[in-house]
Amino acid sequence: PEDSASTDVKRALGELGSRRLESEAEDIPESPEERAARVASYAALYDSITLQSGQILYGWIRNPDRFALGDLERESEAVVFEQVDPRSGAQRFRGMAPIEYERERIAAFDFAGTPSNRIERTLREMRGQISVSNYEASLEFAKDCIASRLVAPRALDAAREVCRALVPIDPLNPEPRLILARTFEAEFNFDRAFSDLNQLLSEFKQHPAVHVQMAELEARLWLYESARARFRTALELDPRDWRTLASFGRFLLGRGDDAQARKYLERASRLATETGSVRERVELAVDQGQAHLRLGELAPALGAFRIASRLSPSDRHAQAGVFACALLEPTELADVSNLIGAELELGGSGSLSGMGAGSNPNSGVAGQGLGQSAIGFELLYDAGLLHCLRGEWEQARLRLESAVAADALQASSAHAALSWLAEQTGHPDEALRFADLAHEGNPKDPYALYQRGRLLANRDALEEARAAFEGALSEDIDFVDASIALGQLASREGRHEDAEHYLRRAAEAAPERAELHALRGKNLAALGNWVRAREVFGTALERDPAQPLALCGMAWCAYRLDSIEEALAQLAELDDRRRSQPEEDLYRVWSKQQLDRIVSHAEQVQWEDHFERTLIRNAWIIDEGVGPLVSLKDGELLIEGAFARKGRVRFLREYPANAFVSISARLWIDPSSAASCGIFLARERERRRVLETQTEVSLSRQRDNRPEIRLRRPGLAQDDVRDEHALEFPAGRWVELEIVRSGDDSRPSVSLFLDGIPLAENIAMPDLGRAASDLRVGVFVEGDTGRTASVRMDDVRVIYRTGERR
Repeated sequence: PEDSASTDVKRALGELGSRRLESEAEDIPESPEERAARVASYAALYDSITLQSGQILYGWIRNPDRFALGDLERESEAVVFEQVDPRSGAQRFRGMAPIEYERERIAAFDFAGTPSNRIERTLREMRGQISVSNYEASLEFAKDCIASRLVAPRALDAAREVCRALVPIDPLNPEPRLILARTFEAEFNFDRAFSDLNQLLSEFKQHPAVHVQMAELEARLWLYESARARFRTALELDPRDWRTLASFGRFLLGRGDDAQARKYLERASRLATETGSVRERVELAVDQGQAHLRLGELAPALGAFRIASRLSPSDRHAQAGVFACALLEPTELADVSNLIGAELELGGSGSLSGMGAGSNPNSGVAGQGLGQSAIGFELLYDAGLLHCLRGEWEQARLRLESAVAADALQASSAHAALSWLAEQTGHPDEALRFADLAHEGNPKDPYALYQRGRLLANRDALEEARAAFEGALSEDIDFVDASIALGQLASREGRHEDAEHYLRRAAEAAPERAELHALRGKNLAALGNWVRAREVFGTALERDPAQPLALCGMAWCAYRLDSIEEALAQLAELDDRRRSQPEEDLYRVWSKQQLDRIVSHAEQVQWEDHFERTLIRNAWIIDEGVGPLVSLKDGELLIEGAFARKGRVRFLREYPANAFVSISARLWIDPSSAASCGIFLARERERRRVLETQTEVSLSRQRDNRPEIRLRRPGLAQDDVRDEHALEFPAGRWVELEIVRSGDDSRPSVSLFLDGIPLAENIAMPDLGRAASDLRVGVFVEGDTGRTASVRMDDVRVIYRTGERR
């Protein structure tokens, strides 16, 4: 045992520590309101003693049966007190035993305003005093204990003690025994809860509340059909019992039967007006609002949430409902814009912030006014989404981060919203990090899966993206955007049949979405189903006559279905509709490019020669004289013979430079040929009876089966030869060669293809664009003296623009 001297020393140290805390607090500038909030928060968290000197010490009263310290027989007992630092909750002097304070030195003492203390003190006062006069108050206390079970360890024991005392007072009232069953259900002792409720059902068959409570327990354990039947039985016993109607409505709401839920909740709300408590009426109004919201009835939903707000201005669910309506209906933004600041500013003057820590002992945040947990996740989350909708990114980030801190169990939704916010503000890495957090917090959250899939698709992680989208759709079969994402992903990978499956399914689920029909039309066009694509684009335009992708699609379908005039008119209309957009607008740029392409293509003519005759006609020019001869045989052009001297044999036609587009032909070269054979495009002029080649492009086969591209340009001493290709140009079989001239006349270029595979693309050839000159195109065979050649040509196709000399 400690002597009195050591006790005095400890007491002195404690008082010294208290003065030091007060002096430190006085060094921090505080308004009277802030100081009052700080002191109230200390009182909510800690026991306290007030000394005769006026000093207040915070900590824990350690006396046995401490709530009886106020009894007369214990009025002289010293208060055993362990002091703490109220700012941190740590022991003020570590290792020091609690100090005994004599009563003459204490002006007052009090216990922390925690739910656990409140229940313990109330229970102590009620013991031996429960009677008919306080029967209803005792029932409410028991219900309050069950509601406080997560923050008060002995709350369920207290509820049971009170209910067991109430049962013999009125044996014909099942309510105390129903509350007893609730206590067992609350601690997951479902066997005991079922046993007690079955006993009650045998004794109180005509009492609706017994059937309702059993139905609620069955619903909790997924016995939905049995629960539905019990609710029906309860309603048959008393169709006007508003509590039964309300419980059944909430059950239907949880099962997704929103229309029926709304009907029962509305009836319950009307009947509860006279007998229901404010708290019960608020809960009913919030549930009504949720039912209306799920049915898309925004005006009635907003009305229900506002009724709840008027009944209880501090109810976070009601405020969150108002914000949710504003998110879905932009016209409501102005109506609730002031609420975001007034109702959510910590320590502000709004109706919520007016509740200080003293009036809300569950806040858990000392010195911060209302605190995040008291505001509630829903309110912070919806406010964050509202800020996002208004483009107020910093405020949105703060609200959503506060929502994460307010409720870790629901944080995945806020993380998903933060991911979207980071994406919108140009932080893709942060967006993916938040999406991963959302997925980790709730692997079954459809939106978190969808958002993660989108971000992975943007990084070309297509397999992971597909798995995320499929996961979102498996969790919510009606998740239209997940179906759209899978459709777009399949289309991106060239799986257009799969894409049509997903997009058709999405269009059936959301037929009002014009952009969805436009995406489906685009995919049908990729499948080449132009008629069906045009019908779907038309459906999109019925929903939204200005839908740009649908306008583009209609024009392109008209063009592919040979309605060129219609296509040109629709492209012009698209550009006119978007004239308010800048010149670089994607759809305006596309429409102008397609206008130019279609006009150019409309002027083009495809001319073909299959040589199904015996005479050479059709303006072909034969350029021979070095040995091999040109002839027609069996529907093919034949160039065959030995070279008498080094040179070329050509078979060609002439076109104006600004009219020619492309030439293609099939060649069959005998393996015995020792000459270079291919097709060419050239601009030539005759000077002093000598033909001079100014510019030429040719694609030919060399003796080792190499394809060779040869470019001749003015001013260059040597030809540009390109023969490093992975492809072969084989002899002994038909091979298709093609030369395409593209670009405008001021900057022409050429591309060369072998069996449809590009060997070179967009090679600049400026001299091929001179409108005043003619171009020669055709086939050539070139060899040295004594070499032999055997080349066949068929299916020549030349594309040129009309209005020019051919």
